[in-house]
Amino acid sequence: MNTDTGNYAVVDRRARQRYVRSAAAVEPGGSSVVVSRPGQVVVLDTTPLPVKVLDDVCSEPISVDLTLALDAFTHSLAPSA
Repeated sequence: MNTDTGNYAVVDRRARQRYVRSAAAVEPGGSSVVVSRPGQVVVLDTTPLPVKVLDDVCSEPISVDLTLALDAFTHSLAPSA
């Protein structure tokens, strides 16, 4: 069993650095939004993944992003069509 967690630590550190930068970009004292029902406000979050996938068309490795839609009322993943 491989117990090496070095790669996970690197990914976690990079994710925290991106969060700190994005959180610092938000202006304090902004307007607030009152959410009263599911689906009223959906927050999108996109993160580049530290992996490459093989393109079906050109057979070249490409970078990928993970995008999640979070419902602000239920705090759960929002369904996609």
